[in-house]
Amino acid sequence: MMIRTVGVCLGFVAIVQPAVAMDCTAYRHGPLVERDLLVSQYRARGIEERRPEQIRYDPAYEAQGAAAFGGTSAGPTVAEVFELSLATGLPFRGSSLDEDELRILIGGVDLFPLASNLPHLANKPWNERLLTRDALNVEYWVWEDYELTGRDLPDGFLGVTYPGADRSADAPQAWARFDTKGDVTEIVKCATLAKYPNPQCELHIKIEPVFAETDFDRDVLDQLPAIVTRTRNFTACLLEEQFDGAAAERDGR
Repeated sequence: MMIRTVGVCLGFVAIVQPAVAMDCTAYRHGPLVERDLLVSQYRARGIEERRPEQIRYDPAYEAQGAAAFGGTSAGPTVAEVFELSLATGLPFRGSSLDEDELRILIGGVDLFPLASNLPHLANKPWNERLLTRDALNVEYWVWEDYELTGRDLPDGFLGVTYPGADRSADAPQAWARFDTKGDVTEIVKCATLAKYPNPQCELHIKIEPVFAETDFDRDVLDQLPAIVTRTRNFTACLLEEQFDGAAAERDGR
């Protein structure tokens, strides 16, 4: 078993949104709704407060039965669920067992790093999980003591686990992808065929301040690059108004 050694970061910095307008036409096929996503400030400020972050989207993407997650197209919400086709990017309205379905759950937490979710997703024992604070006083789970399994996926996704984690045949598997600085950019977790007849996977990303979890069928794990692209583009387009504002400020408009 190889152990990956990563220097401890002194502080996590929020991802800077690109100062350019985005082409989101692939995910907009009618009138848009604007809605406030209530973003938790607990990790950054130590108090249970939420601030509104406006998202804009085509309501045709709202998941069937989305009312259970905060209603449909009305009022502030702490989470929202969307369904889209992996193949086309269009709103998905097929069977819940269809391999073409991507189900994206979003929520918001200020500054909290994606890497802090790695211990949970890679099965680190609860009694081994530790909380700490970075230089910005953001509370997060210590994640750097992971191990590499050697069971990697294409496109730079490395198999990861933790000392003491369940490594039996029916235990979930996890992979992470890192940037050149060693920061986690995506995490994937999958159930196994040894335990479930139709195992599912989760892709986790963060575009500050929004976390996105995309649920998909393990049978399409070989299409992970396309799933990452769909998830990142769709999530970024929820915040497109903020991107346009950054561009306008830069250009003096």
